[in-house]
Amino acid sequence: MKSRVLELNASDERGIAVVRDKIKHFAKLAVSNPAPGQTCPPFKIIILDEADSMTQDAQGALRRIMEQYSRITRFCLICNYVTRIIEPLASRCSKFRFKPLDSASAEARLAFIADAERVPADPAMIKALVESADGDMRRAITYLQSAARLVGARNAPLSADAVAELAGVVPKPVIERLAHSIGVDGEGSSFDGILASVKSVVLEGYSCIQVLLQLHDFVVEHPLLPAAKKTRCALRFGETDKALIDGGNEELQLLSLCLALQDLYELFCVAIAQTESAALRDLVSSTSRLIFDHGGVVRNVQYWGKRTLPQRARRHQQYHTAGDYWLMQFDTNAPTLKVLNDRLRQDPRVIKWNTLKLGEKLGEIVPPGVSGGTTSSKATMGGRTVDYLG
Repeated sequence: MKSRVLELNASDERGIAVVRDKIKHFAKLAVSNPAPGQTCPPFKIIILDEADSMTQDAQGALRRIMEQYSRITRFCLICNYVTRIIEPLASRCSKFRFKPLDSASAEARLAFIADAERVPADPAMIKALVESADGDMRRAITYLQSAARLVGARNAPLSADAVAELAGVVPKPVIERLAHSIGVDGEGSSFDGILASVKSVVLEGYSCIQVLLQLHDFVVEHPLLPAAKKTRCALRFGETDKALIDGGNEELQLLSLCLALQDLYELFCVAIAQTESAALRDLVSSTSRLIFDHGGVVRNVQYWGKRTLPQRARRHQQYHTAGDYWLMQFDTNAPTLKVLNDRLRQDPRVIKWNTLKLGEKLGEIVPPGVSGGTTSSKATMGGRTVDYLG
């Protein structure tokens, strides 16, 4: 067996020196003759576990060895992330992907281990272990070991909630409250409500990464959310995950995510044309503050300049033939949008306005061009062209 199989943990022996010395030396050895009466294949096997941890130089050197000694040596690369294997190496291998264990098999095995180790475990506790491990049998066994120590210390069986807490899983009611405050499945809360929900999650000591994962599952598995909204949420989850990996502050990143998950709207407004720009600046500033105060986020503001109206408009008992055109994209919820419309309806500086709910990425919504009157009056939204000035 030892003359035919070499098994290495590539996460420990990952450098180019190991490839050039140990692996190359074993690969070029001649195949030994099998014992009488035994049938063996005419090649040796090198098994590299955690191969995705190998350096780029080591993988490059391994490619040449695989080509040179392919007649007498076969290679088995085991990895968690196939994208970390260089393409020249991956193209020389047949890929086999293994799915996580199904829940029934995992529960049966954990029940067998618990019975063998004399750990009191009811079916609810076993099910909680499997759900917390998310298909990882090794992690489920580790949780079972930790639970066994607690059982010995308490002299009482653990509940399913205690197992979830042991595994660091955020309780489902906490995720549902956070999602409701954001407005994922409803109207959502104000900025103060979202901030209070985020602070509550952080003060409870839950991992932001774990909250992100469970919030992602909640959104993806939600039966009433449209696919477009799920896609938009997934993009935000990816941005927040990268920011956390790069070392971002957990509370700030979670708050930013919760604010960004609100619906994206676009406001097109025509204000009364005036010589001084102070009135227009005050209108834009007060509109932005209203959105900020209600938990929204202003994404973009564009000024299109003074333009002649397509037709004379009567507003606040006056007729107008020209106006200042400006555009704003922002994230907010439905109640805030109603307040904004009521405010603009009563504002004497506004001639006309319109708000649209956008369902695409912001980069695909904002019309090309430069602000200041040179931007096209048409924008693409949801696959159709909208003319704001027509």
